[in-house]
Amino acid sequence: MEKIRIGILEESKVKTDNRAPITPNDVAYLLSRYGERIEVIFQPSKHRCFSDEEYINAGATSSEDLSMCDILFGIKEVLPNELIKGHRYFFFGHIREDKPYEYPLLKGLVEKRCTFYDYEAYNGNKRLSDFSYYAGAVGAYNTLRLYGLREEMFSLQPAESLKTLANIVKELNEKYVFFKLSENNAKIVVTGNGVAAQGAKRILDLVSTQCDSEESFLESKVCCYYLATKENLIVKKNGEPFDRADFDRNPEKYMSRFLRYSRNANILIACHNWEMGQPELFTEKMARDEKRKLKYIGDIVCDINGSICTTLRHSSHDNPFYDVRLDEVKLYESFPFVDKNAISVMAVDTLPNAVAREASEAFSRTLCSEIIENAFLSSDWSKIYKAAQVINGRIYKESTKKDTMKNMLKIMNVRAI
Repeated sequence: MEKIRIGILEESKVKTDNRAPITPNDVAYLLSRYGERIEVIFQPSKHRCFSDEEYINAGATSSEDLSMCDILFGIKEVLPNELIKGHRYFFFGHIREDKPYEYPLLKGLVEKRCTFYDYEAYNGNKRLSDFSYYAGAVGAYNTLRLYGLREEMFSLQPAESLKTLANIVKELNEKYVFFKLSENNAKIVVTGNGVAAQGAKRILDLVSTQCDSEESFLESKVCCYYLATKENLIVKKNGEPFDRADFDRNPEKYMSRFLRYSRNANILIACHNWEMGQPELFTEKMARDEKRKLKYIGDIVCDINGSICTTLRHSSHDNPFYDVRLDEVKLYESFPFVDKNAISVMAVDTLPNAVAREASEAFSRTLCSEIIENAFLSSDWSKIYKAAQVINGRIYKESTKKDTMKNMLKIMNVRAI
């Protein structure tokens, strides 16, 4: 029986991304159990949180050329010019969200007749989302760090210097952040109820008290936080309440009701999902509102020109913060902590990299179990087939939500299958 060759990609979109889709420990596990059926080949990397030697010791083979592999696993998008013709890929692609900056990637997948499976669409709308949990946790920590620095209340170490969530928890406790937030009556709103929001909740439970309703949060005069869902944040323009199914079909009929939060909360940690065509959550009009109390935004989602008007660009772990000031015409970026009326932003789009080994280990366990063992090696393709966005260069229309690829199809003059 010919072996299945599994390839581990070096990250190409963000060369410094240090995460890994499959860890050396899981390589060793797979080879010990299925060594007669599989082979693992990895591209060497200077930035990956696991060394090349660790992979070699686990039994994997190092090779810059992965063209011999049957399936290739990465984290972020593969650059179009680095796609291998006719190959099968798994990574986080964001193609199904109809984001224009992903058009070149889709065009490359089509022209090179590749097959692409998206972790975001694994088993339909379920996703392999362990990284989201770590993004939420690190993002919440970074936002608290931002608040402490600007308010000159406490100074937390950078998350990437702490390496693990356990160390992050220890740092928050040692700096008495709970007591210092309480002294300032800080109020924090977290948007979303998914995995990222749960990661943020883990951190916030250490430093604040959760409100169990929107009313109690908005009326509170003491330090607290609230997890706001779409039902809290979005309303139909005609005044009717939020309807999930109708919203998915007709997002243009809805509008944000976030103004009540921006007038009550000091801090926003944005963990909600947003897609093109959906209403902007925190608008420029809200940013200019004279009654606005919101001054700190940690954007975990990091959509440029998306639902948070102040996310003007992605920031980095080295320089995670910037301020957004408002003149008479537009919003513009400035150095952090200079203007007391500015909105301070944390918009790092590679948050799990701060705890890369821990986050990769969690993701790798799920990937190996759900995709490699339960799909490839068991010949049950039903779950991953639903994750297909492109099959042999043809866009798989059943993978999309509503008509999220209609613009791409029109622009590229191709048809879905």
